[in-house]
Amino acid sequence: MRFRDLAAFALSALRQQKVRTMLTVIGVMVGTFTLVMSLSIGRGVDHAILSLFRDADALRKIEVRTRFETREEDVPAAAKTPTGVMSDAKRKRLEAALSKRFKGASPTELAPLTPETLLKVQGLNHVQAVQPSVSFNGKAELLGADTPEESVEVVSATPGSPDYRDRLIAGGFGEANQYNSVIVHEYLLYRWGFEGDDVGAAIGRKIRIKSEFRRSAAPSLLAILKHSEAHLSDDDLESIRSFLTRLKGMVPFLPISVSERTAATKLFQNLRLSPPKDNFENFEDEFTISGVVRQFMDGDPNPPNPNAWRLHHAEVIMPPQAAASIYLRTTWARDHGFENAVVTVDDEAHVKSVAKELEKLGLYASSLAQIIDTVRMNLLLITIATTFVAVVALTVAALGITNTMIMSVLERTREIGIIKALGARNGQIQAIFLIEGVLIGLLGGLLGLALAYLASFPGDRIAKAIMEPQTHTPIPGSIFIFPAWLVLGAPLIACLITTLAAVYPARRASRVDPITSLRHE
Repeated sequence: MRFRDLAAFALSALRQQKVRTMLTVIGVMVGTFTLVMSLSIGRGVDHAILSLFRDADALRKIEVRTRFETREEDVPAAAKTPTGVMSDAKRKRLEAALSKRFKGASPTELAPLTPETLLKVQGLNHVQAVQPSVSFNGKAELLGADTPEESVEVVSATPGSPDYRDRLIAGGFGEANQYNSVIVHEYLLYRWGFEGDDVGAAIGRKIRIKSEFRRSAAPSLLAILKHSEAHLSDDDLESIRSFLTRLKGMVPFLPISVSERTAATKLFQNLRLSPPKDNFENFEDEFTISGVVRQFMDGDPNPPNPNAWRLHHAEVIMPPQAAASIYLRTTWARDHGFENAVVTVDDEAHVKSVAKELEKLGLYASSLAQIIDTVRMNLLLITIATTFVAVVALTVAALGITNTMIMSVLERTREIGIIKALGARNGQIQAIFLIEGVLIGLLGGLLGLALAYLASFPGDRIAKAIMEPQTHTPIPGSIFIFPAWLVLGAPLIACLITTLAAVYPARRASRVDPITSLRHE
């Protein structure tokens, strides 16, 4: 018998039992649909997560800061020696704990982020760029205009950075003369009298920035309050200073307990209400306005890069080279370096190895790539779990196919006997039932794949409606992805499972005795 004839017998048998065939195909379709949906959304969410961070190169960035540790040599021997009888292993552990927790010595900067340290970082393998993060407060004056000085926060950012790019409403950092150009906030222009929508008129205007830096690390109480979220004016701060000065003199006469009076006295003895006149260093620089950003609003994309939050309300955005040049003039910067820096690695695969090298230099290194790895692992585990459920569904469908075909063998015993009497071999009888299994699997697999594809359109809208309010960032592309291996593999897996399910009924049909079957009613 030719293969075409065998296929015709299989199709005829399926048509004769339309309801049974339809229910069997539906079982395969549901299993395939579950399998495709689980793998598709797992792949899509993984792609969406990576796309969110790759757009800003966040997965190639490492934030580095100075690590402070109490050195073992600064701890007295008596303070790090545990008492009592214990094993050597425990004694060693407790010695390390006592050294780390010793409060009598100030922690040491293992590697201050000085220009020399940044040069060492730049020299590491796979390091593409090192950008120190600089932010400071000062006064800004619009030159050539009768406007007052305004208090501003200056933050450094790379030209074209996605951290602020979407909020540009005019201009931007040009390719040329980036060192002397700045981007300003629309609110700063509003305070200078630019009340209309045409903020582009400010492009090209000159501003003078007066920066102010502390010489010492210990700020006064009023300096802390000034830069807090209390939004206190200079008059408010002066009133607080006057109040605290009076309170300091009243401590001995207040109706409080002895312990409270002692603690309050110690507080005012060590509390500096205002900084000394020479505790600040001031610099003046002129820049050209090259761009304007709007206010950061709820619902705006939240850039994933380290320190991007500083740019949300910064009045002045300055190129890193210019900001670093101003900062390095200060005594504090020359002694202690920058607060932090962002290291860009040439490839995501090298982030972990570079982070280890940075820690060897005595720096604290953190990256989004490490967090994303954990998220992706959790996503993979969920995808595996849902895939297992889909495989169980397909297995149930396969058991149904086995049961259906066994019943078909019993019902078609006479037909099988006639075919064998006409010369059909055992292998050809088996082929008929295996072809039935393949057809059921192929039809159910294709229908399940098509159903999953159609369901992805409303599913994508529902998923984004849930995810985007949480991330405050538009999700690029579709949450459901159908790669070629999934489109081809899902129907093939369905066919394989249904074919295997048909093996036992096929073997049973091939063993039917033609003489006995012809007497079968």
